[in-house]
Amino acid sequence: MGNKHGIKDMTRTRKITLKIYDHNSAGFFKRVQLDESYIVDVLGFDRQTLQESSGDMSFYEQVYNEHIVFEGFMDSIKKTWEKTKKMGGETSKVIKMLSDLFNDTKKLAAAKEQAMTLALRSLKPIISRPDVMPKVKSTLEEMESMTKAKQGWKGFLYAAALLLFSETVRDNVDAFTMEGVQQTFMKMLEDFHNDIMADSPINTVTSWLARIGKIFMKGTEIIGDLHRILSRVGVVTSGKGVVVDDPAGSPA
Repeated sequence: MGNKHGIKDMTRTRKITLKIYDHNSAGFFKRVQLDESYIVDVLGFDRQTLQESSGDMSFYEQVYNEHIVFEGFMDSIKKTWEKTKKMGGETSKVIKMLSDLFNDTKKLAAAKEQAMTLALRSLKPIISRPDVMPKVKSTLEEMESMTKAKQGWKGFLYAAALLLFSETVRDNVDAFTMEGVQQTFMKMLEDFHNDIMADSPINTVTSWLARIGKIFMKGTEIIGDLHRILSRVGVVTSGKGVVVDDPAGSPA
């Protein structure tokens, strides 16, 4: 069984057969066949670990579970696209752009890198400010490290969310030094940090959008921000343009 969404750019076609326990299957085991490149480039597993874990049913179960989560997320994108395409607008465009991105491994990796680069440009000035609390700085640095380590489709989602978050903090950085307002932003920081550290389950595209909207206290602005991010990384990954500055005006 391969990936049903027809992921493009699978340059390595080696198949990995996962033998996993399934109490609903005859004999309580079933075999699932996936492309190695899909497991690495889309699901985000390390290639060497995959090669060294041949026959490891515990590891294979992790791979299979991540495959099921991704399939469910892609199904939710398809359903949301069907609901929104007749209405048009930014929401429909964002859903379509996400679908196209997750179906092209080369663009997916490049988009994650671009989103992460833009996020770091917003984070560095915050971390370097002497009046920002040490706890804020250490938390941001930890979030940066964890997001960098995430690969595949989740890697992009977390990098995009970190970019949205870093811009929100940058635009309200004085709040971290003000009594009263500070606690509100610390709660936002802690919620997003906990999501990254716990690798919170991502079930559907709508639940993901709702979650980051709630954390960042932006609501419907999230769609507009995501459209801007996806448009930007889309231009770069298509080879039609380069990032020359970020919203803060820093040079590329």
